[in-house]
Amino acid sequence: MATKQEIQDKLRGEMFRKLGQGTTATDLSYAQIEALPYLDNFLRETLRVYASATTTHRQAEQDETICGTTIPRGTTFNIVPHVTLMNPLIWGEDVDVFDPDRWGDALPEAARSPYAFSTFSNGPRVCMGRSFALEEIKIILVEMLLGGYRFLRVDGPFTVENPSLTLRPRGLRVVLDKGPI
Repeated sequence: MATKQEIQDKLRGEMFRKLGQGTTATDLSYAQIEALPYLDNFLRETLRVYASATTTHRQAEQDETICGTTIPRGTTFNIVPHVTLMNPLIWGEDVDVFDPDRWGDALPEAARSPYAFSTFSNGPRVCMGRSFALEEIKIILVEMLLGGYRFLRVDGPFTVENPSLTLRPRGLRVVLDKGPI
């Protein structure tokens, strides 16, 4: 958001239009926060491009053949969300472009599969904190953007490292500017 001010402005604009200027997150209901489609698209795109979990482990419950390779029942394997989240066959040739608008009507059919967006895993092993985490992020962003805060980028190198099971930014500097809305 700090690197793309036009996205931040679009988020703030949606919030002003639907919630009203001077509103705080504590004034809002769950339904009001959920009625912000661009905020939802922004979060999905953020989690698609910068998924925090790098791998998850699974065990085959039955013999399965995938692309001609047999995986015997009981085999333990790793699922790497990044493989599907950044796959141009699923998301399109602009897979590397951060674009919250991709989540609209033009979303490719392959990306509509519940297994394409695997940031929180899927199926019976989906992250139990998924809904809470998404709502928490939305509340914080609504409070900050409606409260007049602007995320500003500080120039310098930015990399994402993978030292463990979760990604961590290194060198990302952001300034929060509290100014007039």
